[in-house]
Amino acid sequence: MLSKTNQAINYWWVVASENNPNKQWHWKDFFRVPNKVGETYKWGGPDWISSTVSFARIKEMREGDVVIAYQAAEGVVGLVFLASDGYKYVQSGNYDTFDLEATPKVWLDTKIPLSEIQKLPDAKKEY
Repeated sequence: MLSKTNQAINYWWVVASENNPNKQWHWKDFFRVPNKVGETYKWGGPDWISSTVSFARIKEMREGDVVIAYQAAEGVVGLVFLASDGYKYVQSGNYDTFDLEATPKVWLDTKIPLSEIQKLPDAKKEY
């Protein structure tokens, strides 16, 4: 599959947690809010992202890639497109921010638990 810019679309596993003491958040806060075409939602920033692995992944993110929305302790809850490449919230900082497309987005009424995803043939390489 190709993006709007004719590049291969990558997918990114993005985790939200209500148990994170620094930033409690649930994906439903994004998926269940009605949005208009063309709106975007900023995700991340220095208060949310602190992992060097995450910095490296966000640097690789490209507009049009797919985000697999994973809610900690629940499973995959939805899919959404990236509205931007990954970027530095503070120009002298790390790659820690990206924007999500407000529409289209897919909320899954039935969450897919990690235990089910791990049963897929190639899942052990990825997750």
